[in-house]
Amino acid sequence: MGAYLDASDVAGYALDSAAILIKAGIVGGKSGRLAPTGYLNRAETAVILYRAHSYNKR
Repeated sequence: MGAYLDASDVAGYALDSAAILIKAGIVGGKSGRLAPTGYLNRAETAVILYRAHSYNKR
């Protein structure tokens, strides 16, 4: 997670989960940031759900 400029903004309770999602390629951030306090649009949400669903089938 250290590769993201705003990794320190991720809440303590979410650090382990965020790291797992990043390592699995389900969440990748944008422009070098995770934007943990930002909003997701519908397309971004759909991509995350699709990646999680596809990952589960591996």
